[in-house]
Amino acid sequence: IQIEVFGGSTFNWLTTNNLSNNAVSNPQVWPTSTTTYKVLASDINTCADTAEITITVNPKDDATFAYSGSSYCSSDSDPSATISGTSGGLFTANSIGLDINSSSGLIDLDASTAGTYTVKYLTTGVCPDSSTQDITIHTSPTVDLGNDTTICTGNTLTLDAGAGYTCLLYTSPSPRDKRQS
Repeated sequence: IQIEVFGGSTFNWLTTNNLSNNAVSNPQVWPTSTTTYKVLASDINTCADTAEITITVNPKDDATFAYSGSSYCSSDSDPSATISGTSGGLFTANSIGLDINSSSGLIDLDASTAGTYTVKYLTTGVCPDSSTQDITIHTSPTVDLGNDTTICTGNTLTLDAGAGYTCLLYTSPSPRDKRQS
């Protein structure tokens, strides 16, 4: 940043650390910690005065966060963000299709539209920071095997989940039932 002293014609900055030039009225400074800069200014009659300015350096917030994954099906459990940096920030998405809680980062997968989104977390401290993570939501398939059916012992029934499905998870209601291949 640039600091400037008004009044005087010659200048002598008494604090010289991280100062571009100690003999000008408006040096550049880049303090890494809180620093008080003091200047002695003189006029053409050799009258002098001093002034000082303190520049406070605050640490930048840490906006680190993460979800457990980057790709979800709409029928999965709703993921929540884990904040490992500065808490209390706000979550936003790059599109209205993602239903996200702005405080917690919880994503409502059922209420969101399938697609890829960029989730942004912005801290709200004195020195805010932000970070992003891409999240993809896939539409879960809707499988329908029809109405419940009754068959006689020894008969078989073909279950068809429809085109495009290559696997069927069979859950038997009784240990005596057998899976037929």
